[in-house]
Amino acid sequence: MSLTLLLPLGLAALAALAIPLLLHLNRRQQQRAILFAALRWIAAPAQPRRRLRLEQWPLLLLRLLLLAAVALLLARPFGPGAGHGARDWVVVVPGVDAAAARARLSAGAAQWHWLQPGFPALDTVQPGPADARDVASLLRELDSELDPATRLHVIVPSVVRGLDGGAIALSRAVDWLSVDLAPAGPAAPRQTPVQKISLRRSGDAPGEVYLQAAVSAWNEDGEARYRLEREDAAAAIDAATAYVFWLGGDLPPPLQHWVEAGGTALLAQAATADFATLVRDGNGNALLKVRTLGQGRLLAFAAAPQPALLPALLDAQFPEWLLLSLRQNPLRLDQASAAAVQPVTGAPRGDAGLHDLGLSLALLIALLALAERALSFFYARRRA
Repeated sequence: MSLTLLLPLGLAALAALAIPLLLHLNRRQQQRAILFAALRWIAAPAQPRRRLRLEQWPLLLLRLLLLAAVALLLARPFGPGAGHGARDWVVVVPGVDAAAARARLSAGAAQWHWLQPGFPALDTVQPGPADARDVASLLRELDSELDPATRLHVIVPSVVRGLDGGAIALSRAVDWLSVDLAPAGPAAPRQTPVQKISLRRSGDAPGEVYLQAAVSAWNEDGEARYRLEREDAAAAIDAATAYVFWLGGDLPPPLQHWVEAGGTALLAQAATADFATLVRDGNGNALLKVRTLGQGRLLAFAAAPQPALLPALLDAQFPEWLLLSLRQNPLRLDQASAAAVQPVTGAPRGDAGLHDLGLSLALLIALLALAERALSFFYARRRA
C-alpha cells in the first residue's frame, strides 16, 4: 500500500518520541544516604555498574505509538482508493432497458451497474436523466477503479451520446455490446424547431461562402432545420441562437459573454496556441480546434478558411464533421457499426484516486489514548 503525505513536515513531531523514553528510564539511582556510627569503620563495597533500564515498558510502547500516530496525522496521509473488487462488471448506459440488457448478455455472477456517476447497482435504482459527464470519461474512471483482473462488459443503446470524438483507450479489453432501442410506437407528427445560426463579421475575413454552403447542406433533405442570419457584430445575442459564426478578430463583448454563459461559437480567425485539436484529416493534419471559455466552447479552424490553406473546405464530408463538432459529436450506432467506437486496450491504468486516511487515523489515536490512560491508571494503583 503506497502512502502519500500532503504535509511531510508534520513528521517533525516524531521528535516528541524522546519524551516518554526519558520519563520511563529507571530512576532508582536517586538514593538518600543514611549514616550509622557502627558502620563508619566498615569499608564500602564495590559499586555495581549501572545499566539503563526502562520501567513499565507496555505503557511506554503505547505512548510511543500514540505520538507516532499524532505525527502521522499532522502529515495529512492519503492512501489509494479501495477499488471495486475483482468480479466481472457489466455497466449499462442509460437508455437501455434493464431487462433487455440482461437478455443481451449472460454474465453469470457478474455485478450489474448503471454507467452513471457512482455506478449504482442496476436493480436498486432507476437510471437518472442524461448526465453532463460523458460516457467516455465515466468508462475511464471505472477502468481506473476496477481491479486489473476484472473483466468489463459495456452495454450501450443504439443511440449513444457523450462520446468525445476519439477512441476510448482503456487499460483492459472490453466486451462492447449494442442493444436496439425499443420502438416507442407511432410518433405524432411534430414541427422540428428551427435552429438559428448568427453570422457576424468584422472586416473582410474569409470563409462566409463555405459556411453558407455547409448550412445549406444541413437542410438538403428539404426540412429547414437551420437558419443562417447575418447580424451586427455588436448586437445582443437572443435566446433563439444555437450557434454563432464569427468572422473577425477579437471577440466582441456580447459574443464573449454569450459563450461564457454556455454558448458555442465558431471562429474563422483565431490564435489557436491554447486550443486542443478536435478534428483531423486522413493524414493527421488538424482541421478544427477547440477550447472552453467559461461554460461554453470556442471552435476555430486550424488555418484561415480558404481552400489553399484548408483543402477540407471542399470535401463532401466538411458539412458533416462541422455539424458533429458543433453538437459535441452525438453518434448513432447499430449492430454493424458499434465496433467503430469500441474502446481500445493498451492505455496505462489510471490513478484510482486517493482516500483520506485522516478519519481512520483519528479513531486509532482515540483508541490508543484510552488504552494509555487505562494502563497508566493500572500502574498507579499497583504502586499504591
